[in-house]
Amino acid sequence: MLFEDILLKKIFIVITLGFCLGIMSFYWIPSGFSNLFLFASFLLSVIFWFSKYKNKWLGFLVLFSLFFSVGYQSIYQRTTPEGNTQQYLPGDAVEAQIKDISHSDKLWKKAILELNYVFRENTKFPITEKMLFLVNDEIEGLEKGDVLLLNSTIQTIQNKGNPGEFDGVNYWKAKGISKIGFLVGEEFILQKKESNKFVKWFNWMDRSLSQLFEEKLSPESIGIAKALILGDRDHLDSEAVRSFGNAGAMHVLAVSGLHVGLILALLLFVLSRFPNYISKYNATIIALIIIWFYALLTGFSPSVLRAVVMFSLLTLAKLSGKNYDSINVLMISALVLLLFDPLLLFDLGFQLSYLAMLGIFILYQPIMKSVYVSNKWIRLIWEGTSVSIAAQVFTLPLTLYCFHQFPNYFLIANIGLMVLTNIVLISGVLLISLQLVPFISTVLAWILSFSVIAMFVFVQWVEGLPASTSSGFEMNSSEVVGFYFIILLILLFVNKKGNWAYLGSGMIIISCLFVVNGRYKNVHKNEWVVFNENKLTLLVKMDNEIYCFYEKDEDLPKSVYLAQSYQKTRTGNLNYCRLDNGKVELTKRNFTFSCENKKSYYDIKINDKNWKLVKQITTENVQLLEANSIYMPWLKLENVQGHLLHTGAFVRTI
Repeated sequence: MLFEDILLKKIFIVITLGFCLGIMSFYWIPSGFSNLFLFASFLLSVIFWFSKYKNKWLGFLVLFSLFFSVGYQSIYQRTTPEGNTQQYLPGDAVEAQIKDISHSDKLWKKAILELNYVFRENTKFPITEKMLFLVNDEIEGLEKGDVLLLNSTIQTIQNKGNPGEFDGVNYWKAKGISKIGFLVGEEFILQKKESNKFVKWFNWMDRSLSQLFEEKLSPESIGIAKALILGDRDHLDSEAVRSFGNAGAMHVLAVSGLHVGLILALLLFVLSRFPNYISKYNATIIALIIIWFYALLTGFSPSVLRAVVMFSLLTLAKLSGKNYDSINVLMISALVLLLFDPLLLFDLGFQLSYLAMLGIFILYQPIMKSVYVSNKWIRLIWEGTSVSIAAQVFTLPLTLYCFHQFPNYFLIANIGLMVLTNIVLISGVLLISLQLVPFISTVLAWILSFSVIAMFVFVQWVEGLPASTSSGFEMNSSEVVGFYFIILLILLFVNKKGNWAYLGSGMIIISCLFVVNGRYKNVHKNEWVVFNENKLTLLVKMDNEIYCFYEKDEDLPKSVYLAQSYQKTRTGNLNYCRLDNGKVELTKRNFTFSCENKKSYYDIKINDKNWKLVKQITTENVQLLEANSIYMPWLKLENVQGHLLHTGAFVRTI
């Protein structure tokens, strides 16, 4: 089949690709070119319409350029809303509405607020901007939809430049947020509670379901059950997140296509048992209505919404009885979601969901058919394994780029979790439906609690296996794009024989060697780091050992978090040591390290070189400051020699 024939059959690939590139180009091309794009698209359309020779490639170009322009305009309108005559300035009072708020037990709870008005010099200006706020746990009673008048300190979200850190800037940028503030009791006034009946009903439903789980389930299963069934990750502890991540099962903790697909398949299976009462058409419609109601219960979170839209379109296409292309339908669902919110394109969950589904649609059948299995039960296991492999192939470059590690036993984890996830979802949905039936609800709650605990124990077992994860992978965005380009080329020429087959195999081998070589260098790199953090954390990596030094016992949790994040990019065994008031020394082969507390600074010696980690400037140490000085983040100095930690972590190779 010719390439142009493939594009004709999967025309929405061209349309969606053009739309996505238009969104991305907004950050590369000045906004003044938006009208030029529209004019060029219109001109190409006119040329194509009146042309005597309707060339296929010209048609593809017209479609691509048209949706490229639409994508560019959509992100422009989304990020530059009309009516914003002013921007927030430090010291302004603002009126804001709560769009989402966490109900976790943490000291600071996350809340998304949308600013409506800015008050400055007795004047009220309209504004439309979303911001992240951290709400002190002493504040109670705030709910989605409430309107606040506040005067908080708001600042731009910034990364700290620490190795292996979470990229908060791009994470929140994908949600249209670039600023953060802190909300305490004396800095706001509750102007009015939410009056919209639908929002009030949703808030009540959210509280009721949360209370149901807290009353019926065992304490150790509540957090995972809420995350898996309700999409509420506020009560997950760090141990569960780490274990599921290291086992390659993090997707289980987010209500996504996996969960919606399982629920939809279960509903269709149950309803199909009554063909004399419910036709296939009616059964499908009833099942779709139920999963949309389920999406409503979870608050239409982005992960649930994209999964429901995706499976709704796929199910309706199948119901039509006509021949349909699953990849085309997948692209249509992506296009629909991006038309409503173009910033979803930068959401990691959106990217992983669609890459996984694309991998399943393209690779599942070839992988499954590559091995013939006659036994019914073993074949079911192999089918599930094929799905996992297909999804992993397409998501691997992106997961290595974002998480710097690969779960070596992801197949074992996914096979085991296939059964347990089904049990958890079925018992959870039935518990919500039958919560008022005394005996049955108690039995369902016990089954749900037992299944969740069994799931966690299984995940911890997988995590505890020897070499459960391979860390130390570092890739830049260009390398990720290159990997997907290679995958695309291989798929295009997979049926070709001779030189094309050798070329594809060679490109895969070279790419894998390139990644493995980069990891090898990271694993064997020796260096020392001082983190950009107010709680002093100093780290030394020698061979396969990582030594983390901290100042006070109460600082250890933060130092552990920083060291574990670093460990993902520079693999090694972690060792922790408290910096006492005296002197700490470390000797290993041809390497010596010492750190002595001098009150206003730490005197650090690595082999034959001295460094000073300055905590405060005094008359005693000011004359000692030199190029080998490192200044703690709270020392925002100018025109000094040395490294200022508030600009990023200090990293030096040993």
